[in-house]
Amino acid sequence: MKRTIFLFFVSGCFLFSEFAFPASSALEEDVSRGMVRIAAGAFTSGSEKFNDEKPEKDIYLDSFLIDKFEVTQKEFKNIMKKNPSEFRGDNLPVDRVNWYEARDYCGAIDKRLPTEAEWEKAARSGSIT
Repeated sequence: MKRTIFLFFVSGCFLFSEFAFPASSALEEDVSRGMVRIAAGAFTSGSEKFNDEKPEKDIYLDSFLIDKFEVTQKEFKNIMKKNPSEFRGDNLPVDRVNWYEARDYCGAIDKRLPTEAEWEKAARSGSIT
């Protein structure tokens, strides 16, 4: 279960918030390479529907960039020199990656994993459910 949680870690590799960069041109360059900007603002984190997601709380985040697409097995193998995936295919998302491997991959390409709040805001995409 823990290994499959990181199936979509790829979407979670992203650059720090826009305030970490001195020039906006660098941001636009990153956006053109398959990243999307998540706007600054508040969102409701958590859910009252499940005990392990309680309580709901409002969280404010600065804007940040996140990859638009999952990391492919080919991309992962080019950097990490291995492909742990069970379901093979160069253009398929990498799977069976643990948190440490995901972190190391992101670091190797000068990115990082999102925080839990950043991931939830991006995944919700403006929805409240």
